[in-house]
Amino acid sequence: MPAQTTRNTQARLWELLKCLPKSGSGKSAQQLSQNLLERGFSVSKRQVERDLYDLSASFSLHCNKAGTPYGWRWANGAHTELAGMDVAEALSLHLAESAVRPLLPQSMLQTLEAKFQQARAKLQELSSTNPLCHWQDKVRSIPAQLHRELPEMDTAVASTIHEGLLNDEQLDVEYTGLGTTAAASLRLHPLALIQRGPLTYLAATAWDYEDIRLYALHRITAAHRTYTACNRPAEGKLDAWLQDGAAQFGNQQTMQLRLKLSEDLLRLVAESPLSTDQVMKQDTIHATVQDSWELRWWILSQGAGIEVLEPMTLREEIAQSLRDACKRYDTPVETESLQ
Repeated sequence: MPAQTTRNTQARLWELLKCLPKSGSGKSAQQLSQNLLERGFSVSKRQVERDLYDLSASFSLHCNKAGTPYGWRWANGAHTELAGMDVAEALSLHLAESAVRPLLPQSMLQTLEAKFQQARAKLQELSSTNPLCHWQDKVRSIPAQLHRELPEMDTAVASTIHEGLLNDEQLDVEYTGLGTTAAASLRLHPLALIQRGPLTYLAATAWDYEDIRLYALHRITAAHRTYTACNRPAEGKLDAWLQDGAAQFGNQQTMQLRLKLSEDLLRLVAESPLSTDQVMKQDTIHATVQDSWELRWWILSQGAGIEVLEPMTLREEIAQSLRDACKRYDTPVETESLQ
């Protein structure tokens, strides 16, 4: 038997064992055949029956013959924890790899690296016979905002921050804020890592202050563990802080927003509302939104497709930004070759 066929058969039998229930009347061969199909293995009911009889010689399986069709399950008291990784687990781990890497401490990533490699090898091994192994080639996750390259980050600094966060320890850091050139020394109480687009932020309090702030990880140029317990806020405060729009870089206040929109933008906002209380009337919408920098960036990015009607303070702020932008384009510039 060719090596590839042998590996595919072994993988199918392993999946079959994982489909078996631990109790009850068991599953019929037809049900198990359907379970295998859902996991990417096309096999007949008759083949499943042959597989089950073969497996029962090596594993503690029970065939319930009280009625028809027969039901198969694990025998009472049987050890049912199977080592190895099935196709669904391999696919899930492979798809999640890029998302979880920025959020896991380095020590855990080193442990998981073998799992990531095992997942990739599993999918490659069965790619010729199992269509599920090609699912990662048929899905893509694309950020809604303009693509930006990941900023450079010191891996040693990131590892120290992960360890401090993991052990609830205060951290001494050097942080260069946006718009500044000199790093400031801070004593931070780390609370959580937050992934926002391509950037990773540390939510933390500084010194003895209680207000939570975001610190971009790539702007932390040095970090040292203090081995001193950090002050954590009351349970639920961090989530409430995020719910109030802190991650949108706002003042955690809401506003009653009324906009006039172009036809295309109106259709998009109808499909994906700005808030749960959004109301649409002809070419205008009304919604309760977070008063944030992100809101202003979105409004300005829509150009002539959007007009702020209320609140008046925001309308004037956006209008002034657009007037300033127009002044830039009123000034002639010398063109130069980009070749």
